[in-house]
Amino acid sequence: MKHMVLLFLFMCLLAAGCSPAQTYGDDTSAASTNAEQETTIPLSFEEVKVEQQVTLLDRGKIKQIVKEEQLDTVKLFSFLKVDEDDPLRLIGGIQIGDDLYEFGDVGALHYVDRLDIQTSSLFHKSVIKVEGLCGANCPFRYYITIEEEKPSIFLVLSEPVADIADLDEDGVEEIVTSYGSPDVFHTRIYTWRDNRIVSADVNKLTKAWSVLYTRPFFHVQEQSGIDSARKTYRYTAKGLALVTEK
Repeated sequence: MKHMVLLFLFMCLLAAGCSPAQTYGDDTSAASTNAEQETTIPLSFEEVKVEQQVTLLDRGKIKQIVKEEQLDTVKLFSFLKVDEDDPLRLIGGIQIGDDLYEFGDVGALHYVDRLDIQTSSLFHKSVIKVEGLCGANCPFRYYITIEEEKPSIFLVLSEPVADIADLDEDGVEEIVTSYGSPDVFHTRIYTWRDNRIVSADVNKLTKAWSVLYTRPFFHVQEQSGIDSARKTYRYTAKGLALVTEK
């Protein structure tokens, strides 16, 4: 009987000793998860739908070709259009074989020296990049693909591009656009997910007055005013992770 009592007490001690250790481990994991959730802002991405289309161009509509660039078997050019209300408006054109196409505004005539046409890559696709200006805060950026000798617009941006880099190091680059005044900046992230281009409005998702981007940081100002709280985040696979707060 004495041995049975001692065995019973020994089993009770073991149960008491193991229980707190197990509880402590669960609390630590939960606390870590909660802390990560509190300091990371998830980003909701929406599909980017390109409504602008490449259309056939009648040679008779070309008033003057201003600049052209031969890229292998494809010629890119900018031109002034006949009967155009704005005589300084530059239109983008493409020639493949005997076929001519136009794809939209690429800048203004007095900014023709800022018009840049070159081959590039985006989201692991071969593209033709066309960049132009119609004013200080009026940029154009096109990414055009050529498939089976037919051009199409892969992506078009009318916001200043602040950076193109693989911010979360997942093998796919992000495009960060940012524009505004010295006090208020609006920032957006573009990337490639599920075989499509998506974007996230950082100001909207962080409920911020201003979001300034300086690689690799997003500086979020929650309200207007010099003394408004500012937080610095980094872009990660889970969202914007808090770095500093002041």
